[in-house]
This record gives sequence, C-alpha cells and structure tokens, in this order.
Amino acid sequence: MHFEIDPLLFIADEHFYELSQLISFCTYKDKHLIIVDKQCFSTPNFKKLPQNIQDSIKFSFIWAINLNIDKESKKYVFVSVVSNKERAANIEQAIYLANRDFEILIENNANDRPFVESIIMNFSSKNSTLRKYKENGWLSYGNGGGCSNFINYIQGTLRQFDGVRGLKPNTFFLRIFAILDCDRLHEHEPINKYQSKNEAYFLTNNIGFHILERRCMENYLPDEALKEHINYPNKNKDWYDAYISLNSKQKQFLNFNKGLLRGSNIEFSSTTKFTDLPAEVQLLYSGISSANLNKLGIGLQLGNYKGTFPLGFEKPSANKSTYLSLISSQVDTDELKSIIDKIEQII
Repeated sequence: MHFEIDPLLFIADEHFYELSQLISFCTYKDKHLIIVDKQCFSTPNFKKLPQNIQDSIKFSFIWAINLNIDKESKKYVFVSVVSNKERAANIEQAIYLANRDFEILIENNANDRPFVESIIMNFSSKNSTLRKYKENGWLSYGNGGGCSNFINYIQGTLRQFDGVRGLKPNTFFLRIFAILDCDRLHEHEPINKYQSKNEAYFLTNNIGFHILERRCMENYLPDEALKEHINYPNKNKDWYDAYISLNSKQKQFLNFNKGLLRGSNIEFSSTTKFTDLPAEVQLLYSGISSANLNKLGIGLQLGNYKGTFPLGFEKPSANKSTYLSLISSQVDTDELKSIIDKIEQII
C-alpha cells in the first residue's frame, strides 16, 4: 500500500510514538511505501527516527516522484489527524491497515491454494509486491466454503473492523481479492445464481474479484502436469488417453472428478446415458467415440481426490509455458496474468 503522511504529524510531538510505529510497520522489509513531503526531513521528530528508517523514507521520496500514484486507488491512504476524506485515515486506522495481511478468498483454502500459488510464481515478476507478500508470509487464503458462502464470509470479516473504523465504512479496511469457479458446463451457459449474486455484491462494495473462464481450478492443470501427476501410464491410462483426445473447449468444461455423466447437473443413475445430458453438453462433446465417452463418464480415479488433485499444480511441468499453451484457445488468452495484475493493483 501507499501511505502518504500529513506533514503536520511530524510537527506535533503527541503523535510521534504512533507515527514511528506506523513507519516501522511500513518500512519493515519494504512492506508498504511511505510518502513524506521533503519539508518533513528537517523536523525534530523526523530526526528522532533511526537512521536506517530515515534513509528508507528518503529513498521512497525519490522513488515516489517517478511513481504514478493513483490517490483514488484502494492501495492509497492519506494519514492525517482528521480522517474525514474518502482515502484518509487517522494514525490508529493506518497502523491497523499496515499490519494486516492481504487475503485471497477461494472456495477451499486447502485444495485451491496450490493453483493460486502456482500462477503467482509463474505470472508475477520476481520483484513484484505480490511475490514479496507471499515470500514474507503477508499473504493469507480465506476459506469461502463454496461460492454460496462468499458473501457471508466477507460480511463476517467486515464485522472485525467495528472497533477501529470510526466514521469510515468497514469496507475501507478490507484487503481481499476473491477468485471463483464459473461452474459452467459449456461456454454459452450463464454463471449460476450464486455467482451472479457474488458479482453484484463485489461490484457494489468495490471488492476485487475474478470469475474463472474455465469450469473450475482443476481445469487449469496443464496436460503435461496432469499426465505426470496421475502416474501415467501406470494409472488412469484409459482416462488420460480419452482426455487428451478432447479439443481445447471440451477440456475447458469437463468435470474431472465426477466425470461427464455425474458432473452434468442431472439426476444421475446407473442407467444414465450420454443422450440424457443437456443438449448443449451433448453438442459440446459430439464427435467423441463411444469408447472415450465411457472412459470420461466415470471421472478420474484418484484416492482422496479433493486433497490429491491440487498437488498437480506443484509439478515442475505446471509452468508458464504449459499454462499459456492450455489457455491459448480461451476467449481471454491472458487470463492468468490478468488475475495477477488485478491483485497487484490493490495489494
């Protein structure tokens, strides 16, 4: 975040202790950018700061001159005695903000985390703020508990800020970005009612989010990493051979876990056939041999699927090159980099 400090705070002695606390939080491992007017450098209170912190602030001053700082952004805060402006905060509020982790909200913070961490490592630059947060333990993962619970989770988080918010809206203190599965069966299906409700809530409350273009996170595992992860050809050979025969659009919406039949949102029984599936799904998978349909119908056989499958994102073959190859036929071929860029804009 970018914290610009009102010069008046360096003049008043009564604010020095809290001000030095805020500056210490921000300058520790360069967690946040401190912006100070040059006139503050000659004040007695500035000279009371440790020399290394003075040097760090002066360096930030030079850097900030060339930085195009958006003062309307959620990552900008003006720290002052009076916090009645939209992006202004008093020192107590600023300390609270500076000390908070940034949170990525996902449906399951154990099972979905490997995918998110993989795209961070493959699509963020080595010197990026996001990479720095990950490496220093300032990045946390919220457990949304399924798309129908995201709003409840955020509302619960907002109540944590009641004691510090003063006259600010609780959302002022929210440091969060949500990533949601689209859960679609085909490209023409609209997002479900829960995702529509989430989207409206996020937009109304100015909360960063991204709804995945592919069905869910598992559909982003590159073919090479998937093959390695399921121990092909020793295991799941028939399933993988059928899967690899699919075109890019079919791979995008296949339910790996439940399979083509059980994963198509219909009443499933032992007699369910391909022709019982929704017409759009039948059209998407038309042209596939009956043998391959049978193999894909039952799903990928992995013990403890929810816990085991995500580990595929930790394979070396899940890398920038294989990700880009997998999503090259999507509508948004830069989707994974776009997710990282969205987070970088607010972290």
